[in-house]
Amino acid sequence: MFCEKCGSKIPDGSAFCPNCGAKAAAAAVKEAKKEAEKAAEVVKAEAAAAEQQAAAVPQQAAAVSEAVEAQAVAAAGEVQAAAVEAQAVAQEAVPAAVKPPKQKKEKSGKGISPVKIALIAVLAVVLVVAAIFVFSKGARNAVKKAFSSDESYFKSVELAAIDDLAGMLATAYDDDILELADLYKSTFSLTGDLDVTSDAEALLSIISKASNKKVDLDWLKSGKIEAEFSMNDAAFRLDGALTANKKTLFDFDAIVDINDGMAYLGLPLLHKEYAGIDISDKLATDELLDKLDTFKSASEKFPKGKDLKKLVLKYAEIALDNIKKVNNVKKDVKLSVGSAKGEYTRYRVIFDDDLIKDILYSICDTALDDKELEDILLSLSDAGLIREEDIDRFYDGLNNTFDNIEKLSFDELTLEVYVDGSGDIVAQHIFNANSELTAAYQYAIGDDNSFGFEIGEYRNDELRKGYSIDGTISGSTLTGKANYVRSGSVRNTIEFSDVNIRKFLSGNPVGKLEYNLSTLMGNSMMRGVDVVIDFDLKVKNSKVTVTLKQDDKKLIELDASLKKSSSSSIKAPKNVFDIGDNNDIKDYLEDLDWDNMIENWEAADMPDSYVRILDQLSRKGLGIDDLGGLLPGKLRRSLGQ
Repeated sequence: MFCEKCGSKIPDGSAFCPNCGAKAAAAAVKEAKKEAEKAAEVVKAEAAAAEQQAAAVPQQAAAVSEAVEAQAVAAAGEVQAAAVEAQAVAQEAVPAAVKPPKQKKEKSGKGISPVKIALIAVLAVVLVVAAIFVFSKGARNAVKKAFSSDESYFKSVELAAIDDLAGMLATAYDDDILELADLYKSTFSLTGDLDVTSDAEALLSIISKASNKKVDLDWLKSGKIEAEFSMNDAAFRLDGALTANKKTLFDFDAIVDINDGMAYLGLPLLHKEYAGIDISDKLATDELLDKLDTFKSASEKFPKGKDLKKLVLKYAEIALDNIKKVNNVKKDVKLSVGSAKGEYTRYRVIFDDDLIKDILYSICDTALDDKELEDILLSLSDAGLIREEDIDRFYDGLNNTFDNIEKLSFDELTLEVYVDGSGDIVAQHIFNANSELTAAYQYAIGDDNSFGFEIGEYRNDELRKGYSIDGTISGSTLTGKANYVRSGSVRNTIEFSDVNIRKFLSGNPVGKLEYNLSTLMGNSMMRGVDVVIDFDLKVKNSKVTVTLKQDDKKLIELDASLKKSSSSSIKAPKNVFDIGDNNDIKDYLEDLDWDNMIENWEAADMPDSYVRILDQLSRKGLGIDDLGGLLPGKLRRSLGQ
């Protein structure tokens, strides 16, 4: 072996050149290798220590992760520096003519370092902890409770409950109230189909006996009712038909056009022409048109549900900000409501005279200068839903209360609030100055998903007047019994199932009710006959099915639906019998085709007694008073009826 620096021969086994003192290539490589191995051992030891620390203290996963990551980066830097240094020394020592052997690449998945294993373990712990916190309401509530005072936590859960309720009511407002704001350009269609089975014969006989045979329904096998109300461009239309056993018993079509000042009444089964009546001098049509135009423009400015919710939350927060002290916080307080039992944390707030006055003062002071509140009231006034004098009285009341708060006197009240592990309020009790429970709403959910609810007036901790629910709950869906309580006793009970509470409060009641007909009508002869009502109610599309059953046998079923849609133009009928005075009305009534109606009644298998009444009416003739009875009350009075 020769020295790379001076070319002198170096004896075997020598680490340095005897001539110039340069380090031999083999010795340099061996030394660099030893340094790299020592650095790797240090990294392994540090990784093992980090892994043990992560396993022993999971709750410090985030801190461990950062430490291990920093150590891993530093160790990797040391290894990389040592490798670079070794490679540089080797390249200096090995003759340029000799090429270093190619390094063999390790296959993926083999030889994972302890540092990577530790990092993966720590990362998994961090992800699990984060997932629990993000998806568990109870975990978030525990953290909030741990870092909040009793007063701050109490206010937060109260505000959260108000926010939740206000959100559902805002949805109901948008879906129902605002949905009716475009009434002036909408059509509402009502249909009802009646099916009477052969098993209903006994029930129909009972109904006949209960009415002293004034009502005879034995002949009825099927029926249908149809009605439609439309409004478009200051014109109204209401029409309908009643069918029994597939025969039309009665139908009508009424049209009022405020622009033209005309009203039309059609009786298709009795007359081929519409009765046309000039109402321009009977009704203040110009005034009606002005009100309609005002409503149209104002309805487009109606406050949205989110605006009302924002207003409610603002004043709730103002009231809660005045609460400075929460008394007697107690954990694991047992609460029993119906068959459901649970344990909750109880918070108690005493509303003395000073606190009540502070709350009233804050609310009045804010409301008197609240531009958002004023805009909402003005929009309702513009739409004609409230009057300007109503707004004036409202602000006069606020000013009067604000000026005389100190002169008022309030009895002390105590509020007890029960909160579950998720931070939801399950009960609120109000006690008077004598520590007597006077009013409350409360519910409890047992470990077996049992559910109990009560709301009303109390005496000696007993519900004296109000409502109670006892059943089971799955998610937001309830099944059980609802009771009306009076004088401490259950007076009426309705069974229900699949009632979604959140949908109910959001303006879309869905579910099923069941009621005993003998209790409903107070007739023991109908014992065993139940009324079952399936409902899905929305302004745009409502469906209701009412079934009378006995021993699980269907007796009578009514399917009804109400649908809302955009209206089309309403035009005056073509065949019109102009009515100018009472003599013209008489002529119109004398032309009614009673025989056509009597023929339909007989074809529907109606009892002879009913047909005879119709026949007698046809012989007597339908008078002006009878025709007026078919018209809306205000229109009838305007026409001098």
